[in-house]
Amino acid sequence: MFILQSSDYNIEEAKHQLAKRRIKKEPWNEEDTAIFKQALQTYGKHFNKIKQLLPHKSIKEIINFYYDNKKKLNFRSIIDAYLEEHNPESSSEDGDIDAIEKQSTRCYNCGQILNLRQMGDIKLCNPCFIHFRNYHRHRLCLKTMNFVVNANAEETIKCSKGIAEVVERFVEFATEEEVTAQSSSSSMKGVTEVDDDDLQIVSIIRPPEMRYIRILKQLEREEMLARGNCVRLEHILRIQFEKELNENLERYRISRLPSATSGRPRRSPSWSYKEKWQALFAFQRYGKDFDTIAEVLESKTPDMVKAFYYEMREQIDDMISKTSEYYRRLSETYDFKRKVEVDTSNEIIDIE
Repeated sequence: MFILQSSDYNIEEAKHQLAKRRIKKEPWNEEDTAIFKQALQTYGKHFNKIKQLLPHKSIKEIINFYYDNKKKLNFRSIIDAYLEEHNPESSSEDGDIDAIEKQSTRCYNCGQILNLRQMGDIKLCNPCFIHFRNYHRHRLCLKTMNFVVNANAEETIKCSKGIAEVVERFVEFATEEEVTAQSSSSSMKGVTEVDDDDLQIVSIIRPPEMRYIRILKQLEREEMLARGNCVRLEHILRIQFEKELNENLERYRISRLPSATSGRPRRSPSWSYKEKWQALFAFQRYGKDFDTIAEVLESKTPDMVKAFYYEMREQIDDMISKTSEYYRRLSETYDFKRKVEVDTSNEIIDIE
Protein backbone atom coordinates (compact mmCIF):
# COMPACT_ATOMS: atom_id res chain seq x y z
CA MET A 1 0.00 0.00 0.00
CA PHE A 2 2.89 2.31 0.71
CA ILE A 3 4.41 1.63 -2.71
CA LEU A 4 1.02 2.15 -4.38
CA GLN A 5 0.49 5.44 -2.52
CA SER A 6 4.00 6.67 -3.35
CA SER A 7 3.33 5.86 -7.04
CA ASP A 8 0.18 8.04 -7.06
CA TYR A 9 -1.93 4.91 -7.30
CA ASN A 10 -0.40 4.00 -10.65
CA ILE A 11 -0.62 0.21 -10.73
CA GLU A 12 2.00 -0.25 -13.45
CA GLU A 13 4.48 1.98 -11.67
CA ALA A 14 3.78 0.20 -8.34
CA LYS A 15 4.47 -3.21 -9.91
CA HIS A 16 7.73 -1.90 -11.33
CA GLN A 17 8.81 -0.54 -7.92
CA LEU A 18 7.72 -3.74 -6.17
CA ALA A 19 9.88 -5.88 -8.48
CA LYS A 20 12.94 -3.91 -7.41
CA ARG A 21 12.39 -4.57 -3.72
CA ARG A 22 13.44 -7.78 -1.95
CA ILE A 23 12.24 -9.28 1.30
CA LYS A 24 15.02 -9.06 3.89
CA LYS A 25 15.86 -12.54 5.18
CA GLU A 26 17.08 -13.26 8.63
CA PRO A 27 20.70 -14.50 8.55
CA TRP A 28 21.54 -17.93 9.94
CA ASN A 29 24.11 -18.25 12.69
CA GLU A 30 26.97 -20.75 12.59
CA GLU A 31 25.28 -23.21 14.96
CA ASP A 32 22.11 -23.46 12.83
CA THR A 33 24.21 -23.81 9.68
CA ALA A 34 26.25 -26.67 11.20
CA ILE A 35 23.08 -28.46 12.37
CA PHE A 36 21.56 -28.05 8.90
CA LYS A 37 24.66 -29.50 7.21
CA GLN A 38 24.70 -32.48 9.53
CA ALA A 39 21.00 -33.14 9.08
CA LEU A 40 21.26 -32.79 5.31
CA GLN A 41 24.08 -35.36 5.17
CA THR A 42 22.03 -37.72 7.33
CA TYR A 43 18.49 -37.31 5.96
CA GLY A 44 19.09 -35.84 2.51
CA LYS A 45 16.32 -33.52 1.25
CA HIS A 46 13.76 -34.66 3.82
CA PHE A 47 13.13 -31.14 5.11
CA ASN A 48 10.43 -32.30 7.55
CA LYS A 49 13.04 -34.35 9.44
CA ILE A 50 15.50 -31.47 9.25
CA LYS A 51 12.89 -29.15 10.80
CA GLN A 52 12.73 -31.46 13.84
CA LEU A 53 16.34 -30.52 14.55
CA LEU A 54 15.60 -26.82 13.86
CA PRO A 55 12.19 -26.23 15.45
CA HIS A 56 12.60 -22.42 15.45
CA LYS A 57 12.87 -22.41 11.63
CA SER A 58 9.98 -22.86 9.25
CA ILE A 59 9.93 -25.22 6.29
CA LYS A 60 9.99 -22.24 3.93
CA GLU A 61 13.08 -20.77 5.59
CA ILE A 62 14.88 -24.13 5.47
CA ILE A 63 14.08 -24.68 1.77
CA ASN A 64 15.06 -21.13 0.82
CA PHE A 65 18.32 -21.44 2.77
CA TYR A 66 19.10 -24.71 1.01
CA TYR A 67 18.61 -23.38 -2.52
CA ASP A 68 20.21 -20.00 -1.79
CA ASN A 69 23.40 -21.55 -0.38
CA LYS A 70 23.43 -24.76 -2.37
CA LYS A 71 26.42 -23.97 -4.56
CA LYS A 72 28.15 -21.82 -1.99
CA LEU A 73 28.28 -24.42 0.79
CA ASN A 74 28.23 -27.50 -1.48
CA PHE A 75 25.34 -29.27 0.26
CA ARG A 76 25.61 -32.97 -0.48
CA SER A 77 23.94 -35.90 1.22
CA ILE A 78 25.70 -39.17 1.96
CA ILE A 79 23.58 -40.95 -0.66
CA ASP A 80 24.43 -38.37 -3.34
CA ALA A 81 28.14 -38.65 -2.57
CA TYR A 82 27.93 -42.45 -2.70
CA LEU A 83 26.06 -42.41 -6.03
CA GLU A 84 28.47 -39.94 -7.54
CA GLU A 85 31.47 -41.96 -6.35
CA HIS A 86 30.15 -45.20 -7.84
CA ASN A 87 28.50 -43.57 -10.90
CA PRO A 88 30.90 -40.87 -12.04
CA GLU A 89 29.13 -40.50 -15.41
CA SER A 90 25.69 -39.75 -13.90
CA SER A 91 24.48 -36.19 -13.71
CA SER A 92 24.85 -34.53 -10.29
CA GLU A 93 23.13 -31.51 -8.78
CA ASP A 94 22.78 -28.35 -10.85
CA GLY A 95 26.34 -27.42 -11.56
CA ASP A 96 27.77 -28.73 -8.28
CA ILE A 97 31.01 -29.96 -9.81
CA ASP A 98 31.20 -27.86 -12.97
CA ALA A 99 34.20 -25.94 -11.72
CA ILE A 100 35.91 -28.93 -10.05
CA GLU A 101 38.83 -30.41 -11.89
CA LYS A 102 38.98 -34.19 -12.24
CA GLN A 103 42.20 -35.97 -13.01
CA SER A 104 43.37 -39.61 -12.86
CA THR A 105 45.79 -39.19 -9.95
CA ARG A 106 45.71 -40.45 -6.41
CA CYS A 107 43.84 -38.85 -3.52
CA TYR A 108 46.11 -37.03 -1.11
CA ASN A 109 44.36 -38.56 1.92
CA CYS A 110 43.27 -42.11 1.06
CA GLY A 111 45.12 -42.85 -2.19
CA GLN A 112 42.10 -43.52 -4.45
CA ILE A 113 42.36 -42.80 -8.15
CA LEU A 114 38.80 -42.14 -9.38
CA ASN A 115 36.74 -38.95 -9.00
CA LEU A 116 39.33 -36.51 -7.70
CA ARG A 117 38.63 -32.88 -6.90
CA GLN A 118 41.01 -29.98 -6.55
CA MET A 119 41.30 -28.58 -3.03
CA GLY A 120 43.96 -25.88 -3.12
CA ASP A 121 47.26 -27.54 -3.97
CA ILE A 122 46.03 -31.07 -3.27
CA LYS A 123 43.53 -33.41 -4.86
CA LEU A 124 40.97 -35.36 -2.87
CA CYS A 125 38.37 -37.98 -3.69
CA ASN A 126 34.67 -37.29 -3.14
CA PRO A 127 34.39 -38.63 0.46
CA CYS A 128 37.63 -36.95 1.55
CA PHE A 129 36.63 -33.71 -0.18
CA ILE A 130 33.19 -33.61 1.51
CA HIS A 131 34.67 -34.45 4.92
CA PHE A 132 37.40 -31.81 4.60
CA ARG A 133 34.92 -29.21 3.33
CA ASN A 134 32.54 -29.75 6.25
CA TYR A 135 34.93 -30.41 9.14
CA HIS A 136 38.14 -28.74 7.85
CA ARG A 137 40.22 -31.82 8.57
CA HIS A 138 41.04 -35.04 6.75
CA ARG A 139 38.99 -38.12 7.50
CA LEU A 140 40.52 -41.29 8.89
CA CYS A 141 41.13 -43.91 6.24
CA LEU A 142 43.44 -46.80 5.36
CA LYS A 143 45.86 -46.11 2.54
CA THR A 144 46.84 -48.75 0.03
CA MET A 145 50.17 -50.49 0.41
CA ASN A 146 51.54 -49.14 -2.90
CA PHE A 147 51.26 -45.37 -2.96
CA VAL A 148 52.19 -43.88 -6.35
CA VAL A 149 54.23 -40.72 -5.99
CA ASN A 150 55.26 -40.26 -9.59
CA ALA A 151 54.21 -41.92 -12.81
CA ASN A 152 57.20 -44.28 -12.86
CA ALA A 153 58.10 -44.49 -9.16
CA GLU A 154 56.39 -46.49 -6.45
CA GLU A 155 56.91 -46.20 -2.74
CA THR A 156 56.06 -49.03 -0.35
CA ILE A 157 54.84 -48.19 3.12
CA LYS A 158 56.94 -50.06 5.66
CA CYS A 159 55.45 -51.24 8.92
CA SER A 160 57.33 -51.62 12.18
CA LYS A 161 59.34 -54.74 12.98
CA GLY A 162 56.95 -55.89 15.69
CA ILE A 163 53.91 -55.64 13.43
CA ALA A 164 55.75 -57.50 10.67
CA GLU A 165 56.57 -60.36 13.05
CA VAL A 166 52.96 -60.54 14.20
CA VAL A 167 51.74 -60.67 10.60
CA GLU A 168 54.26 -63.37 9.70
CA ARG A 169 53.21 -65.49 12.68
CA PHE A 170 49.56 -64.96 11.80
CA VAL A 171 50.19 -66.09 8.22
CA GLU A 172 52.14 -69.09 9.50
CA PHE A 173 49.38 -70.09 11.90
CA ALA A 174 46.67 -69.57 9.28
CA THR A 175 48.28 -71.88 6.73
CA GLU A 176 46.89 -75.35 6.25
CA GLU A 177 48.76 -78.38 7.37
CA GLU A 178 50.15 -80.38 4.44
CA VAL A 179 49.29 -83.74 5.97
CA THR A 180 45.78 -82.71 6.86
CA ALA A 181 45.30 -81.10 3.46
CA GLN A 182 46.29 -84.31 1.72
CA SER A 183 44.09 -86.34 4.02
CA SER A 184 41.17 -83.99 3.40
CA SER A 185 41.67 -84.22 -0.38
CA SER A 186 41.81 -88.00 -0.16
CA SER A 187 38.75 -88.03 2.07
CA MET A 188 36.83 -86.07 -0.54
CA LYS A 189 37.16 -89.03 -2.88
CA GLY A 190 34.87 -90.92 -0.54
CA VAL A 191 34.61 -94.33 0.95
CA THR A 192 32.72 -96.97 -0.97
CA GLU A 193 30.62 -99.38 1.01
CA VAL A 194 28.81 -102.26 -0.69
CA ASP A 195 25.72 -103.74 0.91
CA ASP A 196 23.63 -106.68 -0.23
CA ASP A 197 21.67 -104.92 -2.96
CA ASP A 198 22.52 -101.23 -2.91
CA LEU A 199 25.73 -99.39 -3.72
CA GLN A 200 26.23 -96.54 -1.33
CA ILE A 201 28.91 -93.94 -1.77
CA VAL A 202 29.69 -92.12 1.46
CA SER A 203 31.97 -89.12 1.16
CA ILE A 204 33.34 -87.59 4.33
CA ILE A 205 34.48 -84.02 3.82
CA ARG A 206 36.48 -82.53 6.64
CA PRO A 207 37.69 -78.95 6.74
CA PRO A 208 41.46 -78.54 6.51
CA GLU A 209 43.17 -78.24 9.87
CA MET A 210 45.04 -75.02 10.40
CA ARG A 211 48.48 -74.89 11.91
CA TYR A 212 47.38 -72.83 14.90
CA ILE A 213 44.92 -75.60 15.85
CA ARG A 214 47.76 -78.10 15.97
CA ILE A 215 49.86 -75.70 18.07
CA LEU A 216 46.98 -75.13 20.49
CA LYS A 217 46.45 -78.88 20.88
CA GLN A 218 50.16 -79.37 21.52
CA LEU A 219 50.14 -76.63 24.16
CA GLU A 220 47.12 -78.24 25.83
CA ARG A 221 48.93 -81.59 25.98
CA GLU A 222 52.01 -79.93 27.48
CA GLU A 223 49.81 -78.19 30.03
CA MET A 224 48.18 -81.49 31.04
CA LEU A 225 51.60 -83.15 31.40
CA ALA A 226 52.93 -80.27 33.50
CA ARG A 227 49.83 -80.38 35.70
CA GLY A 228 50.24 -84.14 36.22
CA ASN A 229 53.91 -83.69 37.13
CA CYS A 230 52.97 -81.00 39.65
CA VAL A 231 50.38 -83.24 41.30
CA ARG A 232 52.81 -86.17 41.40
CA LEU A 233 55.60 -84.02 42.86
CA GLU A 234 53.24 -82.61 45.49
CA HIS A 235 52.25 -86.15 46.53
CA ILE A 236 55.90 -87.24 46.80
CA LEU A 237 56.83 -84.20 48.89
CA ARG A 238 53.88 -84.79 51.22
CA ILE A 239 54.95 -88.42 51.77
CA GLN A 240 58.56 -87.38 52.46
CA PHE A 241 57.41 -84.72 54.90
CA GLU A 242 55.18 -87.12 56.83
CA LYS A 243 57.96 -89.73 56.94
CA GLU A 244 60.56 -87.34 58.33
CA LEU A 245 58.00 -85.92 60.73
CA ASN A 246 57.26 -89.35 62.15
CA GLU A 247 60.93 -90.35 62.37
CA ASN A 248 62.20 -87.30 64.17
CA LEU A 249 59.41 -85.18 65.57
CA GLU A 250 61.58 -83.12 67.87
CA ARG A 251 63.37 -81.32 65.05
CA TYR A 252 60.07 -79.87 63.91
CA ARG A 253 58.95 -78.76 67.38
CA ILE A 254 59.02 -75.08 68.06
CA SER A 255 60.95 -74.47 71.25
CA ARG A 256 58.91 -72.41 73.66
CA LEU A 257 60.78 -69.42 74.96
CA PRO A 258 60.71 -69.08 78.74
CA SER A 259 58.57 -66.16 79.75
CA ALA A 260 58.74 -64.02 82.83
CA THR A 261 55.42 -65.33 84.11
CA SER A 262 56.08 -69.04 83.41
CA GLY A 263 58.05 -69.51 86.67
CA ARG A 264 55.52 -67.74 88.83
CA PRO A 265 53.13 -69.86 90.93
CA ARG A 266 49.49 -69.58 90.15
CA ARG A 267 47.61 -67.35 92.55
CA SER A 268 44.40 -68.80 93.96
CA PRO A 269 42.02 -66.80 96.20
CA SER A 270 40.58 -69.96 97.78
CA TRP A 271 42.33 -71.68 100.68
CA SER A 272 42.77 -75.42 100.78
CA TYR A 273 43.05 -77.43 103.98
CA LYS A 274 46.78 -77.88 103.47
CA GLU A 275 47.34 -74.17 102.82
CA LYS A 276 45.44 -73.27 106.00
CA TRP A 277 47.68 -75.52 108.13
CA GLN A 278 50.78 -74.13 106.39
CA ALA A 279 49.56 -70.60 107.11
CA LEU A 280 48.91 -71.41 110.79
CA PHE A 281 52.41 -72.85 111.22
CA ALA A 282 53.84 -69.82 109.37
CA PHE A 283 51.99 -67.43 111.72
CA GLN A 284 53.27 -69.51 114.61
CA ARG A 285 56.83 -69.21 113.29
CA TYR A 286 56.95 -65.64 111.85
CA GLY A 287 54.13 -63.90 113.69
CA LYS A 288 52.33 -61.14 111.74
CA ASP A 289 54.95 -60.81 109.01
CA PHE A 290 52.53 -61.13 106.05
CA ASP A 291 55.19 -60.69 103.33
CA THR A 292 57.34 -63.52 104.70
CA ILE A 293 54.33 -65.80 105.07
CA ALA A 294 53.27 -65.05 101.43
CA GLU A 295 56.76 -66.03 100.24
CA VAL A 296 56.53 -69.29 102.20
CA LEU A 297 53.11 -70.18 100.78
CA GLU A 298 54.03 -69.06 97.18
CA SER A 299 50.41 -69.31 96.01
CA LYS A 300 49.18 -66.34 98.05
CA THR A 301 49.82 -62.65 98.03
CA PRO A 302 50.41 -60.57 101.16
CA ASP A 303 46.89 -59.15 100.84
CA MET A 304 45.44 -62.67 100.75
CA VAL A 305 47.44 -63.62 103.83
CA LYS A 306 46.30 -60.46 105.59
CA ALA A 307 42.64 -61.18 104.73
CA PHE A 308 43.06 -64.76 106.00
CA TYR A 309 44.52 -63.42 109.24
CA TYR A 310 41.59 -61.10 109.92
CA GLU A 311 39.17 -63.90 109.08
CA MET A 312 40.75 -66.29 111.67
CA ARG A 313 42.17 -63.67 113.96
CA GLU A 314 41.13 -65.21 117.29
CA GLN A 315 42.55 -68.65 116.57
CA ILE A 316 45.77 -67.24 115.12
CA ASP A 317 46.32 -64.79 118.00
CA ASP A 318 45.67 -67.56 120.52
CA MET A 319 48.17 -69.83 118.73
CA ILE A 320 50.74 -67.03 118.53
CA SER A 321 50.36 -66.24 122.24
CA LYS A 322 50.67 -69.89 123.22
CA THR A 323 53.73 -70.30 121.05
CA SER A 324 55.32 -67.18 122.52
CA GLU A 325 54.57 -68.41 126.04
CA TYR A 326 56.06 -71.81 125.27
CA TYR A 327 59.27 -70.35 123.90
CA ARG A 328 59.47 -67.93 126.86
CA ARG A 329 59.19 -70.72 129.44
CA LEU A 330 61.61 -72.83 127.44
CA SER A 331 64.17 -70.06 127.42
CA GLU A 332 63.80 -69.59 131.19
CA THR A 333 64.27 -73.24 132.05
CA TYR A 334 67.05 -73.94 129.59
CA ASP A 335 70.59 -73.52 130.91
CA PHE A 336 72.66 -72.16 128.08
CA LYS A 337 75.84 -72.17 130.22
CA ARG A 338 75.71 -75.83 130.97
CA LYS A 339 78.29 -77.75 129.06
CA VAL A 340 77.37 -80.74 127.15
CA GLU A 341 78.73 -83.81 128.87
CA VAL A 342 79.31 -87.07 127.10
CA ASP A 343 79.19 -90.24 129.18
CA THR A 344 82.06 -92.45 128.18
CA SER A 345 81.86 -95.97 129.57
CA ASN A 346 84.99 -97.99 130.22
CA GLU A 347 85.47 -100.46 127.49
CA ILE A 348 86.91 -103.89 128.35
CA ILE A 349 89.03 -105.34 125.65
CA ASP A 350 89.53 -109.09 125.90
CA ILE A 351 92.87 -110.03 124.47
CA GLU A 352 93.54 -113.63 124.18
